[in-house]
Amino acid sequence: MIRISGILNVKSIKGSRGAFSVGELNSEVGNFKVKDQILDQFSEGSYEGEFLVAHIYPASYVHYGKVITEIRAKLAQIILPEGEEKPLPEQSVPQEPDPVEEQVAPAVPATASVDETAPAGAAVDTEAAASTLTEEEAKDFALFGAELYGAVTSRDAIKLDPTVDRLKFRAQRDRLKGLGYRFDAARQAWGFEEVVTS
Repeated sequence: MIRISGILNVKSIKGSRGAFSVGELNSEVGNFKVKDQILDQFSEGSYEGEFLVAHIYPASYVHYGKVITEIRAKLAQIILPEGEEKPLPEQSVPQEPDPVEEQVAPAVPATASVDETAPAGAAVDTEAAASTLTEEEAKDFALFGAELYGAVTSRDAIKLDPTVDRLKFRAQRDRLKGLGYRFDAARQAWGFEEVVTS
């Protein structure tokens, strides 16, 4: 891994499977495309900071009949100073395909899940807790899981797990926005915004 200073320009795009974000990391060592799902939380803008890069690799895809080849950086960590993002510089950005379309099917069979390794009593407790919820609460419980659901109902700060399925990650992001949460890029966490009425 290497740590580099640079500017990450994040572009938000509306796709058929929901809004997603892609980035371009500009640094002294080079310019790299970033398509990590953690960017789906960020607002469109320009973020200056430190970036821990796990690896740099070539990638290509076909879009509208053209083969596009680019150098990508996989980010292990984004370290941003306090403060708001800056607006994106004027640029002509070609339409990007949704990174979900590039994902390969997992090698693990669909029947396997993390829940199977949990103790049998834990699953029963989760089901019992979910049975007392309203329909909307049950949807949130299924979307976030027991631990995050508790934090959501308590209006605590929340950090989403960017290793979950990308579409689920986007659904969690959209639900938090709908509940009145706001993403803090410097902390990379969601905080509940109290609405002040006069």
